[in-house]
Amino acid sequence: MPADPVARLFADLGVQLISDGGFTGAALTIGVGSGCGRILWSSDATVRSISESQFGLGEGPSVSAAATFRPVLIPHANAPHHMDRWPMFWSQVKHLPLAALGAFPLQIAATVLGTCDVYRSTPGLPTYSQLAAALRTVDRLSVAMLVEVQGGSDSGWPLFDGLPSARAVVHQATGMIAVELKVPVPEAFARLRGHAFATEQLLETVAADVVARRLSVLSDLLD
Repeated sequence: MPADPVARLFADLGVQLISDGGFTGAALTIGVGSGCGRILWSSDATVRSISESQFGLGEGPSVSAAATFRPVLIPHANAPHHMDRWPMFWSQVKHLPLAALGAFPLQIAATVLGTCDVYRSTPGLPTYSQLAAALRTVDRLSVAMLVEVQGGSDSGWPLFDGLPSARAVVHQATGMIAVELKVPVPEAFARLRGHAFATEQLLETVAADVVARRLSVLSDLLD
């Protein structure tokens, strides 16, 4: 198990996602698009190869998931129309022991922070309940990734280039509230907005206080 608490958090959530969705393996990648992704955690060599193959090629399930803001789930990996969709990607992964695969975008609002690749050794899709549970874990992963990437557009991460600082601090504060209170992102944002309204402050001001720890999430935003 990773010694670093942040690495351990991503590993724990990755394992949870595998269990929730009935997947064989999963990998978490920060960054979007060809050449700027970095694998934060992977469960095994197969899914790591799936993720790495998409970095250099710029095509595959995770690239499409990031571009469309929607999960991409492929129940039969050897279906001809999927091979036609990403021909270079399939040529790289066709030797791997996978029968189904997919990807989830890790996003907060319209900002995609990274992706999560998944695969199964047997064909098929997750059940409705499995998919619902997996999406909840993906939501937690998105929040954890946002909280880890500190400093908005000054963080040095290319995925935050061009993101206005005021908007970034609201996203970051929302993520921190969601993680600390263990609530969904929409509820976390509602608490942030509610506190700003109740105290007659700008949303960005309250968000900055949360990020700087001048405002306690557990005491000031719990009610």
